[in-house]
Amino acid sequence: APRATPGARARAVEVCTSGIMKIQQRAARGAVGGRWWAAAAAAIVLACGVSPLAEAHSRLGCPAPRSPSTALKDAPCGGVAADPAVTPVTLAPGRQTIIFEESISHVGAPWRVELAQGDVPSADACILLDHIPHNDASAPTPGDENTWTRYKISIVIPDVACTGCTLRFSNPMVPAGGCVDPGETCTSYHSCAQVTITGATPLANYECPGGAPEGWPFTGAPNTYVQESATWDASGWLVADGVPDEYRQSVGACADLAGPAPGGGGGGGGGGG
Repeated sequence: APRATPGARARAVEVCTSGIMKIQQRAARGAVGGRWWAAAAAAIVLACGVSPLAEAHSRLGCPAPRSPSTALKDAPCGGVAADPAVTPVTLAPGRQTIIFEESISHVGAPWRVELAQGDVPSADACILLDHIPHNDASAPTPGDENTWTRYKISIVIPDVACTGCTLRFSNPMVPAGGCVDPGETCTSYHSCAQVTITGATPLANYECPGGAPEGWPFTGAPNTYVQESATWDASGWLVADGVPDEYRQSVGACADLAGPAPGGGGGGGGGGG
């Protein structure tokens, strides 16, 4: 029998996982009984082959996120506060590799990375890189982290000084018609990491340059997204046409972790950038 494409498989898993999550939400509100929830979840698990505890959809991998969950929908950090007991990762200004992981693939769902002082609204954050295109060949199994797709990209950390900074990562689920203002007109997933940056200018005094970095070929407007996909290699680097080599340099605090994906989450991808 013909095998389903990664995109079709991802959509099927998403439908199944969404069904489980809706039942969980209704159970939490007392709208359905515990026995009914258990029976319904078991039926979905049997039909779809996913765990009722499976989470979606992406998270930071390095720097380490505040929460290991990939299912956080509340901006900017999924409702997870910074833990004062956690030592922030120290980043020097300049090019730094970050790693992120995907547990359920969403066709054309891009990513954004921004820097902020704590949990201020995105309007007050500094966008470091936006419209990072998706790898539509990604085909992770939600309940098995060894299969999750690992992505790597080297971004520029500005020359700022801060000890309570948050590196913030978002992943809007863009429908076919596009999405304006993620979180309002489409679902967006969030992940945050606590960082210290050893630059010169206090973040509060730093003026973000705005727009896409020089040479970055994916230049859509902030908070306005269409489905965006491109080619990523089997090691997790973006290799789409027009992407400068410096975005594939393994450098900084996360460089030692920038090896192949745990279970080989898939190279290839959609139409290049």
